[in-house]
Amino acid sequence: MPRLAAFALALFVLLPSARADDEKSEQDVIKIGPKTTAITEPLDEDGFVDYVAAVNQRASKGVTAENNWEVVVRRVMGPQEIGEFLREEYHEALGIAVPPADGDYLRTFYDHAMEHYAGTDEERQEKWNATEEELGSRPWKAREFPVAAAWLKAEKTHVDALVEGSKRSRYYTPYLVGDEEEGEEYPKLIALLLPSVQQQRSIARVLQKRAFLHLGQGRLDDAWADVQALHRIAQHSARGFTMIEGLVGIAIDSLAFEVEAEILQSDKLTDAQLRRFAAEHARLPKLAGMAEKIDTGERWMALDAVSWLARDAGGLPALMKNLTLINALSQAMPAEQRAAFFVSVDDKPQPRPKEYTIDWNVTLVLLNGWYDRLTAAARVADPLKRRAAFDEIDQDLEQLRAEATDAKAILIRLASGKPRQEVGRVVGNLLASLLLPAVRAVRGAEDRALEKRGLLDVAFAAEAYRRRTGSFPKTLADLQPTELKTLPVDPSSGASYVYRRSEGGFVVYAFGRNNEDDGGRDRDDARAAGSDEDWDDVVLKVERR
Repeated sequence: MPRLAAFALALFVLLPSARADDEKSEQDVIKIGPKTTAITEPLDEDGFVDYVAAVNQRASKGVTAENNWEVVVRRVMGPQEIGEFLREEYHEALGIAVPPADGDYLRTFYDHAMEHYAGTDEERQEKWNATEEELGSRPWKAREFPVAAAWLKAEKTHVDALVEGSKRSRYYTPYLVGDEEEGEEYPKLIALLLPSVQQQRSIARVLQKRAFLHLGQGRLDDAWADVQALHRIAQHSARGFTMIEGLVGIAIDSLAFEVEAEILQSDKLTDAQLRRFAAEHARLPKLAGMAEKIDTGERWMALDAVSWLARDAGGLPALMKNLTLINALSQAMPAEQRAAFFVSVDDKPQPRPKEYTIDWNVTLVLLNGWYDRLTAAARVADPLKRRAAFDEIDQDLEQLRAEATDAKAILIRLASGKPRQEVGRVVGNLLASLLLPAVRAVRGAEDRALEKRGLLDVAFAAEAYRRRTGSFPKTLADLQPTELKTLPVDPSSGASYVYRRSEGGFVVYAFGRNNEDDGGRDRDDARAAGSDEDWDDVVLKVERR
């Protein structure tokens, strides 16, 4: 976890912030309120905001064992993904008993393949790797990959249960903290375990494989049913509290897009299916936006980290064992600052405890200000204005990070007897440089998910136009008003999608991360051409077979 590693590495400079009175049981260093802690309850036994409890309260509201998608996942996949030290608490929060460890659960294709492929372990692994790539990239038939087809047949009951269960209205996976018996302590929200996230992706890949098999065998209705389940699972994951869950939801939605693009190519697609699929796709709800993850999830993680530091510097004594780093930093300081800031312990330097106090409220207000800016920028609808807002934020953060890498300067400022408020600002800037997420990138991922849905709307309309007129439209304007009332707009550029008709089909695409027209070429095209060009258009091609 890179952010956690960077966070822990820099925190040694904050050890002097320990409470002046270790006997106090209630916190007296943070003013609970909207501008500092963002939320005011629930509080833990020491009087600090309990952000983990707040997350679970919010995420579990209205959730029951009967409407929760995660309950279905646990019953089909089993309890093994949940660590034994959390298993009882996790399932109790779901409102169900812990399923037996040796129950009948969905088996992976890997386990099935290793039992049925012939050859050495290395040969079976190599064959599985090649087959796994094929199964998730194109329509296929049972005779091509009989072992994979037999696996899906054997697991049909489990996979069908996941498809049906994905129709549940809610998704709550308990947010629990890792095992602290290891002696490592971190801010609790940063240390959250997300055991179900990876399984959501694994389930999605099973469904994508089966959808491609249905499509290869000409069962388009069955393929479409699995695609709709993929979209529902994507929506469930995207509603999660963390940015990771949001990104996983986007990734799962992209798996559905890959199958839908192939469905449009099928010569078995009937007029009735085309109309129904297009209408159902147009009605799909949007995935939960990433701005909410920034405004709540990421913000609370940062504020929880500050509360952890203000409490008693948490597990920093363990980090202080690396005295080589501290010695190097102390030697970089002028002698007068070194003497003022460090004491000798076993002939090795350690920062003086409790002598340099920090106004943590200043730190919290500063961080909240940053998250206000990030959230506001992520919510700007106009892509050009949104890009300008991100550019301004990036420039300010670049300056902050340049200052934060100067450890010598930070130590000197902390040791220079500055007022508590000034030290709070120094620490706030340091934490901002470490904790603020790459909002432009995650907002861009959200745009690409929206782009793919818009591309499919156009592609369904273009195919309907061909069936009505005998040829694909020359331009997107031809689709109005019969096939499309309004033309979708690329959410990342604000312009219309680029459309080009070919001899047997068409290509429609949106600009990618680089916000440039790469001629309908993406990174796969660059690799195929042996080019190092940064082509990253989001592309949908249809060629009549």
